[in-house]
Amino acid sequence: MLSPPIELGTAGAGKVSIGDSLLAGSAVQAAIDPLTIRVGDLATITVTPPKAASAADQKKRQDAQRRLSKLIEDAGVASASDLRAARARREALEAEGLGLRAELNMLGISDASPALAIEGIKTEILAIDAMVAEALAQMKVDSLPSAADITHRQDGLRLNREEARRQRQALDGTIDAQNTILSNVADARGRLGGTLTEIQNRLEADLAVLPDSDRLSLVAAADKAVKDAQGGYRIKAAALEEQRGKAPSVEELERRQNRVTRLLNALENQKTRLGILDREIANLEGQIQNAGGDGLGEKVEELRQARDLTEREVDKHKGRVETLALLKSTIEACYTEQRDRLHAPLRRHLKPFLNDLFPAAEIELGDGFSIAGIKRNGPSTELFERLSAGTQEQIAVLVRLAMGAMICDRGQPVPIILDDALVFSDDDRIEQMFDALNRSGLKQQVIVLTCRTRAFAMLGGRQLSIATSPG
Repeated sequence: MLSPPIELGTAGAGKVSIGDSLLAGSAVQAAIDPLTIRVGDLATITVTPPKAASAADQKKRQDAQRRLSKLIEDAGVASASDLRAARARREALEAEGLGLRAELNMLGISDASPALAIEGIKTEILAIDAMVAEALAQMKVDSLPSAADITHRQDGLRLNREEARRQRQALDGTIDAQNTILSNVADARGRLGGTLTEIQNRLEADLAVLPDSDRLSLVAAADKAVKDAQGGYRIKAAALEEQRGKAPSVEELERRQNRVTRLLNALENQKTRLGILDREIANLEGQIQNAGGDGLGEKVEELRQARDLTEREVDKHKGRVETLALLKSTIEACYTEQRDRLHAPLRRHLKPFLNDLFPAAEIELGDGFSIAGIKRNGPSTELFERLSAGTQEQIAVLVRLAMGAMICDRGQPVPIILDDALVFSDDDRIEQMFDALNRSGLKQQVIVLTCRTRAFAMLGGRQLSIATSPG
């Protein structure tokens, strides 16, 4: 079993150990026996391999351990990690030897004359030292910088290079963004150029149609034509509004449509009957011809003329009926419109009194200001005669108060006299009726005659009583 590979960072060198061996780099250790991995003072990890499944596995393990011990002893090291380290050093030395051999070949030094090559190299080194001394004298320095200084400078240059790289990346991003903006601006400029060209072309075309010299006169003529058209439009709109006012209502149109449908059905029935009669006539004519005459042809012609005359009379009566029906509907519409116009002031004065008892309710008036019904909850109308006696009495009193207020607004104040009213009202309703009576009493005199002084004690106003004289 192999333990997981351990990869050391720069800060972990010399702090991680496997067993008694301190690691200097990354390592992979076979966990044959229980293996302990220590990470400084932070943690201790124990890797326990699984138990052998059989005696054969135990024997293989012991043989492998003996071969490993023999290899360690032959290599002259203390542990397997030292053996791996020695192998790594050997591989490094071999790689370095290959590099040196390649440099010798590149310098033209063969294996037969290493001493001569070394002497030549020494001579070159002396020449290089002389050149270095001369350069130091020219630079007015005592010695070349040390490896540590060079390393320090390299680190500084490396950091500066990284900072410069980051700045360059930021600047590259800025340049890309600016290039994108420039591309968009160029596109916008192209579009605006095309739009400008189109506007110039349209302007030239408009100037060709309407030159500057003729513009004032043409604009004045156009304004005059517009004013004339507006005047004509107002006249036509007034005529149209007048026609709309004369037009029948939706109910009347529906009624006329029903009548037209009925008459069309009757006409179809008549056509069907005429077809039947025509076939009967043709049959009878055939019988007459077969019978040889006997004057029946003249009689048939006489009957046909009588039928035509009757049909013309029927058409004349139909036209008269339609005329009378149209006249009736027109008179009814005018009567309804006039009645609504007469009822409008009374409805306006009735609304505040009605809201005191029946909020959001509406009264429907009939002929002679009679009360037809009331709408309280929803669009349905409650007939007046189906209301309770108390509600009928209360609505009748409210209508009289409204009529008094209407007469008072016309400059003819009249007193309102109620004789033994509100007989059927309960306690809550009579309180609400008192509010309505007081509202009416603000503008005109309201006189209430009653023998129920206790029930009308909360009415307010000035109370008078009739006392019998003694004796």
